[in-house]
Amino acid sequence: MVKRQKLNPLQQGEILDEVTGMVLDALPQDWEYLELQHHQVGNHMRLAVGLRVAGGGGRNWDTANEVWYLFQDLRSGMCCEGQGTWFSLLYRLERPGRYSVSYEWEREPAFSAVPPPDEIALELRRFPRDPEYVPEWFRERSGA
Repeated sequence: MVKRQKLNPLQQGEILDEVTGMVLDALPQDWEYLELQHHQVGNHMRLAVGLRVAGGGGRNWDTANEVWYLFQDLRSGMCCEGQGTWFSLLYRLERPGRYSVSYEWEREPAFSAVPPPDEIALELRRFPRDPEYVPEWFRERSGA
């Protein structure tokens, strides 16, 4: 069993506050709304950024890699014994700096390519789940 530091809600909030600070420092001046999506199973990831600017248009923009690393720290620290951790995170930031975050612990992440069975196995080694917490799609993808 992997030993990891469990994050309490205050520590989780501190990580999200750090993300918010990093993002706010880097956003263009005319930003209105930002959405960051982090989907992960094992080492198989999909990261997506949506930025809306003044006037309602979108713009290409990339956040610092450190933000994605902080989301991975959050994911690891939110692991619950026997229940694993979340597969997807949706972080929303609205002007002037109000954020919300939601997590998906059961539904299959929105990947463009299905994670291979070895990534499913890696996920279970890192974040073990009791049988009742293993989603059906996860079982099917594992080949077990």
